[in-house]
Amino acid sequence: MAASPACAPGLISGPTLPPQPVTFRCYWAQKPSYASSTSRRPRRRRFVPVAAASTRTSPAAARGLDADDFRHPLDKQNTLLLRAIPGLNDIGKALLGPVSEQVMVLQNIGTSVLVSPNQLPYLHQLLAEAATLLNTEAPDLYIRQNPVPNAYTLAINGKKPFIVVHTSLVELLTPKELQAVLAHELGHLKCDHGVWLTFANILTMGAYTVPGFGMVAGFLEEQLYRWLRAAELTCDRAALLVVQDPKVHPASLCHHLILILHCQEVVISVLMKLAGGCPSLADQLNVDAFLEQARSYDKAASNPVGWYIRNAQTRELSHPLPVMRAREIDEWSRSQEYKTIMQKMLQLGLNRCVVLDIEGTTSPISFVTDVLFPYARDNVRKHLDATYGTHETNDDIALLRAQVEQDLAEGVAGAVPVPPDEAGKDSVIDALVANVEAMIKADRKITSLKQLQGHIWRTGFEGQEIKGVVFDDVPPALEKWHASGIKTYIYSSGSREAQRLIFGNTTYGDLRKHLCGFFDTTIGTKREARSYYEIWLSVGVDRPSQILFLTDVYQEATAAQAAGLEVLISIRPGNAPLPENHGFETIKSFAEILT
Repeated sequence: MAASPACAPGLISGPTLPPQPVTFRCYWAQKPSYASSTSRRPRRRRFVPVAAASTRTSPAAARGLDADDFRHPLDKQNTLLLRAIPGLNDIGKALLGPVSEQVMVLQNIGTSVLVSPNQLPYLHQLLAEAATLLNTEAPDLYIRQNPVPNAYTLAINGKKPFIVVHTSLVELLTPKELQAVLAHELGHLKCDHGVWLTFANILTMGAYTVPGFGMVAGFLEEQLYRWLRAAELTCDRAALLVVQDPKVHPASLCHHLILILHCQEVVISVLMKLAGGCPSLADQLNVDAFLEQARSYDKAASNPVGWYIRNAQTRELSHPLPVMRAREIDEWSRSQEYKTIMQKMLQLGLNRCVVLDIEGTTSPISFVTDVLFPYARDNVRKHLDATYGTHETNDDIALLRAQVEQDLAEGVAGAVPVPPDEAGKDSVIDALVANVEAMIKADRKITSLKQLQGHIWRTGFEGQEIKGVVFDDVPPALEKWHASGIKTYIYSSGSREAQRLIFGNTTYGDLRKHLCGFFDTTIGTKREARSYYEIWLSVGVDRPSQILFLTDVYQEATAAQAAGLEVLISIRPGNAPLPENHGFETIKSFAEILT
């Protein structure tokens, strides 16, 4: 059997091993004990769970996810306390040199199997997916022969970190549970736990042997292990965030709750197996019974004697007791904080691109009805007269002629015949103006009208007569989505040129730098499901459900949903009321999507 690595972790407990040099390590569970006749017994380290099934194809990613979104309050508190200790960083540098770093790296690399797309590809897929979900770079992953179920992370200054998983752990856990472990380890990297983990390793592995340093080490050790226990709770949360059921694409908080309960069972199952599981017993273990055991422990420790015994049990541990971790993650999975993070992941992560309506969604309806429409109506004659005979206006007139002929055949109110060109410029323009005014009054969403309006508005924007108006929450949302790699598109009944003019000339400046493209009714009307199917084919995502569509119109929301898109309805001042029991989630600000 290959020798155990330095600081080789035992998830809950482990064999006694000789002390060896160490660097930045994060373990799933307690480190094994190290016997010493001259120093106190060093403590253990950590490890954590997260899972995914082989059929998982569209997990919710959270590109805007920040470590502080899920960091445990005790982690935050104890990190501040560590940072307040003067000279701690200098102590770490003095005790850890390049030689010990290299020893640790070579020891692990030389006795393990490196996972890659061509070597254990399924494990590589689990890690890559978990890293994407947590919005962090995937480290290297090694599988190491070891009978003690555990996993740990090694991070060395200036070098790519890596995770080591023991073969016994792979045998013990399901694929979903194994991904939970990987996500826990990624949580340490996401939260920059490495520096403090390094100090803890140094102190517990050899700092007591440094002449004159024993008393200082004793003080620092207590502070560090208090922090380590808190950090474990943070990384259990990271595990929970990764374990998402891909078959559930919630459109309401009741669906979120189903997903939440499913996830926490996986994480708690890992903790339960680490406490007392083995491959032959795994299918007989019961998560509910383990949670009841956790509640019994809390009850037994509620009196003064029990409280003292519990503190004595835990104060020299690097990990909270498994039952305490299970209770913590169960409570957090039911919290509003977790629901809020999940909503963010499901709206911005699962949906890899966003498609926005304009009127009533990004911009007030009044901007369209009180500014754009009147400008087009008041300037249509002037525009046609000035541009008559140009290639662009000839195309506009041809589209209008075709639409008017259709309207006359269908008996549309306000439609009047357009005479042939031979009737003269003035006669043609008079008829076109009459039809355009009727179309604008009826607020018709037709390509011929929208194309002409765009050309008229261009003159207004270029002459600074018009400025695009958007809601105050729109620019920061567009900027954040763009920075997070989330592609954003506009789909409006207005022409693509008009859309570009509106977002290129806003009171906030040119917002087109945050947008990836524009769609108009040339792909179909906004109340037809086929139009949204065409958008899906154009934006380059694998599934329609990876697109989030925002609109203020119920019929458009229904059509987009029928095409498989995720939908939110925008509630803005001046928008038309929605039908009762419409069944869609609503937002009043884009900021709600970012939280």
